[in-house]
Order: sequence, then C-alpha cells, then structure tokens
Amino acid sequence: MPQQRRRLRLQRSPRHPQPTAPAAPAAGMASVIEQLTQLGQLRDTGVLTDAEFEAQKQRILAA
Repeated sequence: MPQQRRRLRLQRSPRHPQPTAPAAPAAGMASVIEQLTQLGQLRDTGVLTDAEFEAQKQRILAA
C-alpha cells in the first residue's frame, strides 16, 4: 500500500509533467495550403507573373 501511494505521488509530481497536446499546427498548415492554392490560381489565370508568385510564396512560407 505505501508503494502505491508513493507511485501516485511521483506520477503527480512536477518532475513528471503530463504530456501536453502539440499546438494546432494542422490549422496553421491548412491556412498556408489555402493561401498557396489561391496564389497558384492567380498565377495560372495570369494575374501574377512567375516572379511575383515565387516572391509571394516565399513570404507565405517564411511566416
């Protein structure tokens, strides 16, 4: 019985923090993909040149 209490106490101690879920990268990644898709459509329709597309793509990926 005392060992069970000790184990429970160790599990709750700050030295053994509970794992946390990662910050939602999926939501951020979906936004990046959406922006790149829209950017590609602007290039494909002739609104952006290839150079403008590349510059904007780098800006999005660097953010």
